[in-house]
Amino acid sequence: MSTIIDNFEKHDYLILETRGVTNDGTWIHTEGNDYIFYYKLDIWTPEQNQIMGNAFLRALQVPNKIKDAVLATSGQKVVDGLYTLDQTAMVKALNSIRGMSQTNVVQRALIGNGTIQQANEQLFNDILSGVGGSVNPMRDYLNRAMAATQAAAAGNTTAQNLGTTITLLSLVPGLNIPTTSVVYAVSKASSAAVLVKHKCSSDSTAFSYNVDYTKVGYSYVEPL
Repeated sequence: MSTIIDNFEKHDYLILETRGVTNDGTWIHTEGNDYIFYYKLDIWTPEQNQIMGNAFLRALQVPNKIKDAVLATSGQKVVDGLYTLDQTAMVKALNSIRGMSQTNVVQRALIGNGTIQQANEQLFNDILSGVGGSVNPMRDYLNRAMAATQAAAAGNTTAQNLGTTITLLSLVPGLNIPTTSVVYAVSKASSAAVLVKHKCSSDSTAFSYNVDYTKVGYSYVEPL
């Protein structure tokens, strides 16, 4: 259990602390596949830690807001962090959330030769770039979480799109203002099939992959 939640409100998440690879801070994240992260720097003051701890706890509601919006706009229920809407429908769902504003759309490619665990690490390093250092110390957690999302994808033989959402927090330098952003990462199921067939939980086989995916970025400001 994380020390940042001492004396804070109750919630349903297990919060983990994972020491960063550069030894200048700690990843704060949730267990499971709702994917909520921030990087707590060692140089932060007690006030800054309090600000970010509170912001993180408030951000725990964001994944459920997204799931509720998807259900309300499309009738689809999200299972184990897997979103199968096309980009247009998912953007409609996200845009329906008060305080959510689209910021960018970026086309990316996941290219390499390695195990599924290495592919996952590469993906999250790209998505979390700028938030903290390497995600390598969180590798075991990411593979546990992605294993469930992957199983949901493998069990959905009709989905044409495979995506997930990641909620990120950061502190604006010098202003002590926390910011919350959401990334929706989505790929065509046909492109991602090479990743789905290698089990995150057990497969150590190296393989080549070249998966095109889209990152849709949002900023989120909690409504007053």
